[in-house]
Amino acid sequence: MFPKVVSMTGVILIGVALSLFLVLIPLFAIPVKGSLALFFAVSGLYVFTTAGLGLFAATVARNLAQVGMLAILILAPMLFLSGALDPAGSHAAVAAPDDADLTAALLSGYRLRHLAQRAGLA
Repeated sequence: MFPKVVSMTGVILIGVALSLFLVLIPLFAIPVKGSLALFFAVSGLYVFTTAGLGLFAATVARNLAQVGMLAILILAPMLFLSGALDPAGSHAAVAAPDDADLTAALLSGYRLRHLAQRAGLA
């Protein structure tokens, strides 16, 4: 199972790099703020964990319908609490992030050391 997750992560990261460097930056002239290493590290972590969750659901379920139901149960809270549908600051105090979530940090040009300082690791 682990090799499947690693190979899927590699293929998707290659696709992300191709779309970023061959389409978004040259054709649409999108400026890149922040660390590309941080972007690819977080993207890789996201792909790795979601592929692992998918394989876990497929292992536990007995048929495709059960996998679909498990996917809804697993992914719906992740989607709703991530800030993808609405700003994370509008969530209840229990679910809202303290300062800036990782997406805002990546888009605003934070570097790894800034995030480590904010987390108290540096």
